[in-house]
Amino acid sequence: MIDCHVLTLPDSPKDWLAQCLDSICHPQVTVHRVDGVIGHVGAGRKMGLAQGTAPYVTWIDPDDWAEPGAFDRILAELRPDGLCTAETVRLPDGRSELRQAPELTIHAHNFFMAHHFIVLRRELVTPWLDGLLAWRSHAEFWLMKQITRATPLHYLKEPLYNWRIHPGQWHTRCERRELCLL
Repeated sequence: MIDCHVLTLPDSPKDWLAQCLDSICHPQVTVHRVDGVIGHVGAGRKMGLAQGTAPYVTWIDPDDWAEPGAFDRILAELRPDGLCTAETVRLPDGRSELRQAPELTIHAHNFFMAHHFIVLRRELVTPWLDGLLAWRSHAEFWLMKQITRATPLHYLKEPLYNWRIHPGQWHTRCERRELCLL
């Protein structure tokens, strides 16, 4: 029912990746490990989102992990419009932080937007895959901005995604000028 890709890089810590993969093991989720393109998140996301044939797609970063039961909760809430997101992210200190819809459409530069589950109907994503190649970083922000212009999101309020914050994260090393283009 859901194809979930995990972009990996040569420097992805193996124990974090193992925790990530264990957390997304679910009978209705097909996990695709995708070798990312160093320095080009958009190319990696394009490859990942093109994997499989399930009607829904999502992704999780290899340094993050899902809460137990996250996919059961998401699967129970999927709507015909095909956009479902858990809008609360759990931070490393155990706090949960709410992320509101305007961050997806008005303030697309907010880094937290990509750090929770966003499950999309494949048919909504496919037309935008080639456009991801223009984004060395922040590809998810651009993709969500395109999709949410015409299709509203359905939000789940509980934390289902754990964001591991560390100094090696891609968005701390990326080209900030891309943010201005969003």
